[in-house]
Parts: sequence; structure tokens; C-alpha cells
Amino acid sequence: MNFQNYPVLKILLPYILGIFIGYFSFFVLEKRLFIIIIAMVLLLVSFILYHKVSYNRQWIAVLILQMSYLWMGFLITEFQFNAPITQSTHDYILNNSQWGVHIIENPVEKNRSVKVIVSVEKSLSNQTIKKKAILYFKKDSKALALQYGDFLLIDSQLTLIEGPKNPEAFNYKLFMQRKGICYTGYVSTERWQLITHQVPNQIQCYAYRVQQIFSSFFSKAGMKGDEYDIITAILLGNDDTMEPELKNAYAAAGVSHILCVSGMHVGIIFMIVNFLLKPLELFKQTRIVKSFLLLAIIWVYAHITGLSPSVCRAATMFTFVTIGEWGHRNTNTFHSLFTSLFILLLIKPLLLFELGFQLSYLAVFGIVFCQKPLSCVYFPKTKVGHYVWQLVTVSVAAQLATFPLSVYYFGQFPNYFLLANLSVITLSFVVVLTGILLLAVSCVSFLNAGVAWLLNGEIKIMNLIIRTIEGFPGAVMRNISVTEFEVLLLYLFFFLLFIAFIWKKKKVFFASLLVLLSYSVSKVYDKMHYMAQENHTFYSIPNILAINFNDHGNSILLSDSITDKKHRQYSFCIQNHERKEYIQSLILPLDSLCFQNDFLCKRGNFICFEGKKFYILAAHQKLFPVKEKIKVDYLIIRGNPSISLKKVREAIEFSEILINENNSHYYFNKYMNIR
Repeated sequence: MNFQNYPVLKILLPYILGIFIGYFSFFVLEKRLFIIIIAMVLLLVSFILYHKVSYNRQWIAVLILQMSYLWMGFLITEFQFNAPITQSTHDYILNNSQWGVHIIENPVEKNRSVKVIVSVEKSLSNQTIKKKAILYFKKDSKALALQYGDFLLIDSQLTLIEGPKNPEAFNYKLFMQRKGICYTGYVSTERWQLITHQVPNQIQCYAYRVQQIFSSFFSKAGMKGDEYDIITAILLGNDDTMEPELKNAYAAAGVSHILCVSGMHVGIIFMIVNFLLKPLELFKQTRIVKSFLLLAIIWVYAHITGLSPSVCRAATMFTFVTIGEWGHRNTNTFHSLFTSLFILLLIKPLLLFELGFQLSYLAVFGIVFCQKPLSCVYFPKTKVGHYVWQLVTVSVAAQLATFPLSVYYFGQFPNYFLLANLSVITLSFVVVLTGILLLAVSCVSFLNAGVAWLLNGEIKIMNLIIRTIEGFPGAVMRNISVTEFEVLLLYLFFFLLFIAFIWKKKKVFFASLLVLLSYSVSKVYDKMHYMAQENHTFYSIPNILAINFNDHGNSILLSDSITDKKHRQYSFCIQNHERKEYIQSLILPLDSLCFQNDFLCKRGNFICFEGKKFYILAAHQKLFPVKEKIKVDYLIIRGNPSISLKKVREAIEFSEILINENNSHYYFNKYMNIR
């Protein structure tokens, strides 16, 4: 791979650097205008220099052009991520409740509510407020009838989406902010009414309708439960109804990519449509029609499935392939990959920080870059052996490319990923084809029933294989912790090792070993740093009290509700913190009368840890007059404090208080600063 043959990289790399600068910085509007002027001047200067200076000095024009794209990446990111909003507008949004809202995405049914993404709109004397928000409507027949494009009047107090309250927890606030959503609210049945229906995007509206129609075809064919969830997820991109346990099973087997619409699905649609339109290749005039129809169907399918990052990447690359064939020009895979990346980031630079986008491009880059050299290591003599070997090399190449990032985000590695891919990839391909066939024969009752029965059987077999692999001993290597720096070291190690393997360069091989040594040193230092800590952590979990007492990596987790590490709230609120800080906790019930080890002592309501005293007080507990106050460092009140805090102060002397209310998170008030 010669980078000189890919001129798009000369502007892609500085553009990505500009995105990073814009994402991690904040500039006021006046400075943005100044930078717009700089970018325009740089583009003009680079254009003039490129046509006026000699060939030997054209690098100056290229450098200026790269600087202009760096500014461009910065600007677009700034306007999308750090869109200016005045403090007065922000205060107005938080202090008012009467709004007109426009539903801009398909509503999603939850267990007890209907989740809706809306555009909050209101006209004031000097400006028009138009901000995105996520609203939860009380679930009833009225809310379930909401559609994309509905305009409503609501009476709801909007609040800011809160950031993470627990260490190392998922930052939902930042995740939604990248989508332009900063506010949220709950709307009860009597607090809203439908005014009109006005579709903001007609193409998107048709896409939602087609997705609903196709989903109903599967439902009418008798598909339900896991089988219905699987086929609507992998063919239509609708995974809202899928059970978490099923998702976890696929993730543990290393084939969670099957549950989302990806390049494979777009490739199948492309292959089928290309075959059906083959007769249009007979005449030169109809080839253009064929290319147009092919691209239209591919992008319509991309819209139906929700325009996920992997689908957009695949659709863009297939667009280049189709245009290349129309113009009788060979398309370079690397060039198509880089160009599609540049185009998608031009439209939406914040895609760069979405996990699906990152994993999609890394997987494809790994396959394109590594698969062919790996396949040359061994040459099977049979067609079946050749097919299996190709599947093995593709799986290994994709896994190598995504391994460091997957471990960083999820902290686990599926040990049997190769077995799972070999047994499921082909079957998932058949499932997609059968699903398309079911849609095609949905109007023919006897064919519809037969194909649905076949599709149900295929998905049942696939789920059985996945759950069997998940049940193997040591199926998943868990609690793997890596830092951002260690992720970069792992990628550098894999890259150098692969280059040494291809070019047979000993110096590059020794360089890869040096990088691996640096990674090992970083891991040892990181672990020693956390293992030297002695601390306690109060976790913020609604309706649950959980406290971690950590002593050099060994810890006790006391909780009134969490009994084991399979508990949903443990996985959601605690697990990532313990993984990142190398904590191995033992879970004990908070109501246990007594416990003692080398660093923790519990006697009834008293807890002693590293010289600190804790006292747990139930909200309904009676306080009797005492001759001498109880002196503790931390007072923990469980439940709604119906007791008088004045009486608490008369009986207990404390430095800090923690109140765990039933309907809210913890409120931590220091030094008796309470009411």
C-alpha cells in the first residue's frame, strides 16, 4: 500500500485532526467568525499558489490546503457539537413548560413509556427557539399512536440530561449531546395534545412506513419472540424489542455484529438487485438506468434500516463501485474506503466518535489490509477448505483490527469468536436471503407459511449455536482493562508485527517487540497505581444503597439489594468502575449483623474502614435520647428521611451525610450543610 497513490489522505488526515480539535475545545462565536475568515483565505491562497508557483514549490500550496481543511474540520465540528446558545435562552428553556414539539424520529415503545425525539419550538419576540429534546410519554393507547411528523402541544418541565453519577460510568449526557440533544422531560397523558401532522422529511417518513410494513409482514407470517426480534434486527435494523440476554449471548460468542445491519446485508441487496437488473446491461443507454436504479434501491434500503454508520459506509462504497463500473474504471478499495470516510465526516463529523462507526471502518480496513496476506499462508486443496480458510482469515483480520477498541469499551474478549463465526456467518447469510424471500412471497399465503416456517427454524438453530458456544467453559475473558494510551500501543504493535510478517523485516519485528514491552510496562504501572489505593465509593443507584470499600484492589461491596454480580444494576453502575481500577469485590448484604477482615469491620449499624467510622440509619428507625452523642465521619440514611434531622443531630455527630431516597439518586451534603 503506497500512500502516495491516495491523494484523499492529504486532506482527510488534517480534516480529522480539525474534528478532534473542535470536539475537545470550545470557542465563542466571535472567534468562530475569525476562523471562518482564516479558512477562506487559506483556500484562496492555496489555489493561487498551486497554479502560480513552480512544481518544486507546490508543497507549500499543499500545506496551506491541508491547513484550510484542518480549519474546516474544526469549524463544522464546532457548529454541530458546540452550537452557541445564550444563557438567557438556556434559562428560558429550563424555567418554562409550555412548548410546541415536532416529532423528528420514529417513537420507540419502552416498558412503561414511549420514547420520542422531538424538536422543541417556540417563537419569542426577538428569536425562535428550536432545540432537540428526548421526551418520555406515559404509555397508553394515545401515546402508542404517536407518529413521525406529529406536532404536539405539551406542558412539561424540561431539564438538562444529567452526566454520569458513578465513576467510569457511561456518559449518556455526552452521547446525546453528540446527537444535538441536551434536554429531557416526562409528559403525562393529560399534559399533551396532537395539533397537526407535518412530515419534516418525506423520504425518511416513507422509510419508517416501509420498515413498519415489512415488520408487520414478519409478524403476520407467525414469527414472534426471539425469532421475530432477530429477523427485524438483522434485516430492517430494528432491535428495540430484542431482549438484553439475547444480545449478551451474541456478544459473548463474538458475533454481535450479526444483530445489526452491516455491509454484508447491503452487499446481499446489491447482489440480488444487480442480478435482477442484468438485462439492462444489453444496451449502452440502459446501463445508466441500471446504475441509477441500483443506487436508488441501495440508498432506500439504507434509509429503511435507519442509516446506521456501517450501512452508510457500505452504501457509499457500493456507490463508488457502481459509478466506476458505469464509467468503465476500476475502483480501488482503499481509495473508496478513504473517500467514503471523508464524505461521511463532511456531512456529520461527530460520527467519528460513535462506536459503531469506528468498529465498522476498522473491521473493513482490517479485512482489506490483512486478509489477503493471511490467506496466502496456507492454500487448501478443496473448494470447501478454501471457503473455510477464507472465512477464517476474514474473521481473524476483522478481530485483530477491532480487538483493542472492543476491549477498551467492553472489557471482554470472546475466546471462541472463530468457532462462532465459522458456524454462524454462513447461516446468517442464509437467514437474510430467506427473510428477503419471505417479504417477496408475503402475498402468497401457502408460500408465505412455508418460508416463515423455514426462517423460524434457521433462526432457532442459529440461536441454539450461539447459546451453546456461550455456555462453553471460558467462553469470555472478562474484566480486561486498557487505557487510551494502551489502545494506541496495541494498534501500533499489531501494525508493526503485520508489516514485519509481510516484508520479512527483522528491525520492524524488534520494533514491535519494543512496543509490546512498552505496553507491558504501562500495564504494570497502571495496575500498581490502582493497587496502592485505599478508598470508599458511594454509588448513585435509584432505590439501591451500595458502598464499595477498597483496600489495594481487594474490596467489600455492601448493598441492600445487589446480591451478586449478575444483578442488572451492578453491570450498569458498578462493574466498569471495578474493572478500570482492578478491584475484585466480595458482595455482602448491608443488613448482615457483623463482619470483620483485615481492613473492614461491621458491627450492626457501625462500619469501620481505614480509621473512618460509618453509621447506617434507617429512615423509620427511632432515635432515643442519649447521654453521649455517637461520633462518626459519615451518616448514611436509608429511604425517605421521615425522621427529624434535628433529632438526628442531637443523637449523632457527623461530618458528612448521605441520604438515599426512594425516588431519586443520592444527595451528598458535606459538613452538615443540610436543611
